[in-house]
Amino acid sequence: MKTLIKTALSNLSNLSNLQLTRRAWRVDRRAGGVLLPYLGWTAFLTALNAAIVRRNR
Repeated sequence: MKTLIKTALSNLSNLSNLQLTRRAWRVDRRAGGVLLPYLGWTAFLTALNAAIVRRNR
């Protein structure tokens, strides 16, 4: 159950990161571009965590 909660929180964090990247992109494209690797990394970590949760069921 804890891992499901952590995965849900990770998804919320990804939404927040996406929102931050979009807002930064609108103000300054370079700043938004700098955030893209972070957005990709956190999305990858969420997918990895979800895969681990599925395998441990």
